[in-house]
Amino acid sequence: MKTSVNFWDWLFGEKISIQLSDGSYRMVTQKWIEQMEQQGLMKKIEKEVVTVHILDPLSDFLNKVASDTEQQDHYRQEFWVIGEDVPTEMVQKFRDPVTGDVYVLMDRSKSAGEHRDLL
Repeated sequence: MKTSVNFWDWLFGEKISIQLSDGSYRMVTQKWIEQMEQQGLMKKIEKEVVTVHILDPLSDFLNKVASDTEQQDHYRQEFWVIGEDVPTEMVQKFRDPVTGDVYVLMDRSKSAGEHRDLL
């Protein structure tokens, strides 16, 4: 079902930037959001989410050695819920002040420990 707003709202309505599940952004009007929510096509995520950029320099080596495991990229982007997937304190400490994103460098050494590879 297509949701549309009238022409005047499209031109002069309050514009809001929303982030989609694929990480892209879209500019919509407040009225459009309200219509989407009323029709059950969209819901607000009440939890704060942080974009996490994961750099994994050994993934290529591991892909070649262990071909039976799931293939991983050198770089991937994930969305973590603050307080559930990552502690709030870590996000505050490591968040990029410009973008608000967090960058993770995977450390697969035995001395890294269980949680050291998170941030």
